Amino acid sequence: MKKILVLTSAALVAVCGVFIAFSPDALSLIVVSVMFVVALLGHIFGVVPNLLFCDGFRNGRASVESVGKIAADSKWAAIQQVQPIFHHKTLDGFFTSYLEKTKKQQDSGLIVGDIEDFINEDSLELRNWHGVVLQISGVLTALGLLGTFLGLMTGISSVAFSTLDATIDSIETLLQGIATAFYTSIVGVILSVLFNLSNRIVWNVTVREMDLFTEKFHAEIQPFSAEQLSAKSYLQNEEMIRLLTQINNAESRSSNRLIRDISYEQRLMVQVLAGMKNGEFSTVYEPVCKLEDRSVIKAAAHLRWKHGTLGVIHNSVYFPVIEANGYLIKLEKLLWKDAAKELSARKKQALRTVPVVLSVSKIFLMSTDIVQHMNELISEFDLTPHDFELSLPSDVYMTCHAEAIETERRLRKNGYRVSIYGYGGDLLDFPETNAEELVLDLNMAEPELFSDIFGRSLKKNLKITAENIVSARQLAQMRKCGCEYGRGRHLYPEMSVAEFGDLIDGETL
Repeated sequence: MKKILVLTSAALVAVCGVFIAFSPDALSLIVVSVMFVVALLGHIFGVVPNLLFCDGFRNGRASVESVGKIAADSKWAAIQQVQPIFHHKTLDGFFTSYLEKTKKQQDSGLIVGDIEDFINEDSLELRNWHGVVLQISGVLTALGLLGTFLGLMTGISSVAFSTLDATIDSIETLLQGIATAFYTSIVGVILSVLFNLSNRIVWNVTVREMDLFTEKFHAEIQPFSAEQLSAKSYLQNEEMIRLLTQINNAESRSSNRLIRDISYEQRLMVQVLAGMKNGEFSTVYEPVCKLEDRSVIKAAAHLRWKHGTLGVIHNSVYFPVIEANGYLIKLEKLLWKDAAKELSARKKQALRTVPVVLSVSKIFLMSTDIVQHMNELISEFDLTPHDFELSLPSDVYMTCHAEAIETERRLRKNGYRVSIYGYGGDLLDFPETNAEELVLDLNMAEPELFSDIFGRSLKKNLKITAENIVSARQLAQMRKCGCEYGRGRHLYPEMSVAEFGDLIDGETL
């Protein structure tokens, strides 16, 4: 990489030296010299740091590969012994901060964050003046045009026709000015193209080297936080099901044989009904934010079951059972009523409110008149349709398209915003809809399809909100694609009604 650095620097000096040497006059020499200084500064503050970042990422990959040779209890412990891993001051500083954060997370029993939270395109751009360097090619072109106008101005200003000799001299001066004008313009365009090409190539190589390093790091040392979360959720759900089964078995031992012979699903329903009776189900909010500044624009309402013995039970443990037997409808109505009640209370106290997103299950959509139910709800609590957004499941557009379209048409006619949740990024399943927004599930979507997804949504005038943003890398990907809004634990976790109220009360409008 040092050879490439020397070669690119020498090439820049050589090219500019040739242009300076062939300058037709002093004015063009000055303009070209200024161009050389601008290009050199861009090279020093833009290209050179990126080449050094590339070298650092290659060292990082080599360090990760060498971990297997170190005697340690785990690769995670071994990588902490390999210091520095990048042999690059900035990158090693990022990695040290990452290690400090992960140690705190491990000590607290939390999911370990991704290294992309510290090493990502945004953090590199801040260190290499990327936004400023991108303007260099434009500045070089502008300097060429400036030289053009100066050359023409000096040539035209000396034009005189008083005598034949004066006319000949002025024509010579005019031609010299035109030569200066064309020369500086040509040099500006050539330097602009060469600098822009070299800067973008080096930046793309830098991003590629960074991605190769993070891919190697996650493959060899630390899985992605989303993978950790999925594995942890799976194990927790398996353990939760086992414990619920034990509780039901213990309760059935004191009952008759008929109760002992019922299925696990029936026993789980006994626990759900008991939870309803004991007030174990409550509403929680997940803030939906502007990705640019994390300001809250609305909130997705969810149901949380905090079991008296086992604590919080994830929805995936019991939703399939209550959805299959239709009891999910009752819980959804409970959730919607709680959300409406809380909104009404805040409005009466003249506190800030944001629209609440209510997710509609497929069984609720097919069995209930959603519009009538919502109108009764807002009438009971003195609210308006603008206080809510109804989010329909994406799979209903595949299986019951006519019903979905009719429901969204009636909702929008009555003043409700309509969105579609649970979209996994399959372009073949891209819904034909008149809804205003599509919620892209990043747990299901493939990153290489993002540009196509956003391209289709733009053609259909359909906004996209991202859900399940769990890392800085995903956040950067969404912002790069033009996504404005999103939610996920990287932005805000699910929070209680009181916590959400404190959050939006504390924001500056």
